[in-house]
Amino acid sequence: MAQDLPVADRWADLTVACASLGPDPACVREMERCTRRGGMVALISPEHPEWFESRGWLRLRFDPAGVVIPPHNAAIEAFFGPLDPPHELLLKAL
Repeated sequence: MAQDLPVADRWADLTVACASLGPDPACVREMERCTRRGGMVALISPEHPEWFESRGWLRLRFDPAGVVIPPHNAAIEAFFGPLDPPHELLLKAL
């Protein structure tokens, strides 16, 4: 579970989650616990990025226009929905 990562305190210089994290304070605290002071927590296209931004996270947006999605198995899109290239990055320095 994201609330109990098997990583020592302050172990990582960079902790990253991609498109799997929403506004869950317990998950954010766990990512911060794993990241050393002076390190960085990065979220790639999280759910509800405005929640993070309102709490001091730096929000960078990218225009996905022109991004070419490589060929992929149609079952992936049938299960997950249309592929959406990452277009937002949220950063928090610790």
